[in-house]
Amino acid sequence: MRVVRNQIGQLQALKEIQRARFTDNDPYEREFRGIRSYKPVSNQHSGLLCVDHVNRNEPDGYFYYVMELGDALDPDWQQKNGVYRPRDLTAVCSQAPDGRLPMHECLRIGIALLETLDFLHSRGLAHRDIKPSNVIFVNSRPKFADVGLVRELGGNASWVGTEFYMSPDSPGTTQADIYAFGKLLYVISTGNHPSSFAELSTALATQLDFMRLNEIICKACQPAAEKRYATAAEMLAAMRELQHELISAETAKIGVADRL
Repeated sequence: MRVVRNQIGQLQALKEIQRARFTDNDPYEREFRGIRSYKPVSNQHSGLLCVDHVNRNEPDGYFYYVMELGDALDPDWQQKNGVYRPRDLTAVCSQAPDGRLPMHECLRIGIALLETLDFLHSRGLAHRDIKPSNVIFVNSRPKFADVGLVRELGGNASWVGTEFYMSPDSPGTTQADIYAFGKLLYVISTGNHPSSFAELSTALATQLDFMRLNEIICKACQPAAEKRYATAAEMLAAMRELQHELISAETAKIGVADRL
């Protein structure tokens, strides 16, 4: 991926995929199919990374697509003549104490992404590679990135994705995306590697609020697909309910303190 400037001066991201990079044609064609499926809906939801242009050059064996550019990890990278690096969720967590985000941030980011995932599923598409490094921020809004593995739901799907985020069954389905999303929440809320699921530190295991979030995570990451949330909308409702209850409890505490 490289940063380019369009004709009206806007910075955008350009990703070029060359057939010669692959030992066979399947991964090349799979990514092109993913972009072909994703582009028509990419501007229909604020949580999706918008793809502006796709072009394919068959004689030279490559295609490319141009999309909106995520926030930079260093906002002053241009003034410093530095290198652009996206502000992704992995980088955000690495800058947080203990490598994990506060409860309220996990809920805020999780709810925003689940709203997006629910929309994507409603359009008959699965992401297939959900993980913290594939979430970037655009104007501080978290968005799913690296959409080359997006595919239509239904039919036989290949086992692709990232180790420890891939569900043990049901590849290319809503349940597989929900499993990966549960692992994402586990990583950003605990600071642990996804291979450590479902280990918790003593400090976290004694926090009642966190353990309620952990219940949601564990349901999303059930090994059997039928035991997970049936839809992203169902998981979203559980996250919103927890957020509402925590806000209400905090408001009540403030009210009591004001009366003292």
